[in-house]
Amino acid sequence: MPIDILSLPLLCGDHIRDLARVYRGEGPSGQREGEFTRIVQLTTSCPACLQVRWQADFDRASRFVRGNTIAVYLNDMAELKRTFPGYPLESTPRSECRSVEEYLLKDGQTHGSRTLTPGEAETVRGVLRELKSRRDRRWESRTANHRKGRISSLLDVVQAFATAQLAWRLSDGSLDYVEGFARHGEESPFRFGWYREVTGPRYYPWNLINGKVVDFCSRRLPRDDEEFWRMLRHIPFEACLIGRYDSATEYFGCVLTGELEKQVQTIPGRFWGERILVPDKDQVSLREQLQREREGG
Repeated sequence: MPIDILSLPLLCGDHIRDLARVYRGEGPSGQREGEFTRIVQLTTSCPACLQVRWQADFDRASRFVRGNTIAVYLNDMAELKRTFPGYPLESTPRSECRSVEEYLLKDGQTHGSRTLTPGEAETVRGVLRELKSRRDRRWESRTANHRKGRISSLLDVVQAFATAQLAWRLSDGSLDYVEGFARHGEESPFRFGWYREVTGPRYYPWNLINGKVVDFCSRRLPRDDEEFWRMLRHIPFEACLIGRYDSATEYFGCVLTGELEKQVQTIPGRFWGERILVPDKDQVSLREQLQREREGG
């Protein structure tokens, strides 16, 4: 049955399977082509197919959002979400803001490069020692059960949001917790987490000490793969992004208050390591959960 696959519209998983069944089925070619065409026509009223096509259209429009600076990125993305047909209202602490980018433009601020004092550096070293100790203990417990292979789940230990939130708790009030957008330039020696990408702004967490950036999750780019994997277990203090960084690196976000720590712990099903300010797609925001708690109480 001659079918031009490239001419097909974007489809949901169910309709892809239906078309594959017809394409591989038996029977007269004309009958199968008719059934194939009928299924394709049904997709014009399928909510799942329409959602896939809408998302693809939005992704294409997002490619034109400029990312040369965070301020430019926030302005362009906020405008795109405000004007793109059918884009849903995002949940932020400001009900009048239609997107997290719009909220950050109103309440966020830039956290610039500033050198830590000896006392601040010692405080950060203490938090880092505890983070490394906890990670090493988990490493040892996992290697005990996975002696013969790479531990793919190890990366869960150093996820950015969990790490920054844990550092916030371990500091006894010395560190603040921030969510917003950050970026490293192409010439910057730093990368986000353990990833190698040299991308534009990305949604990201970090900490502050007296308003100075403390990023436990950005690392200097290793020189080779052997060094890359070795750093998974042995992270020197100097490998972290602490206080002072190059002009290609930007941090722009909102400081979340210490009261949120108590609030997060009181919500059933809420756990550390999730985004707080802007949740993942299928996750209810902290603001919505707190509102439900108040209405239920």
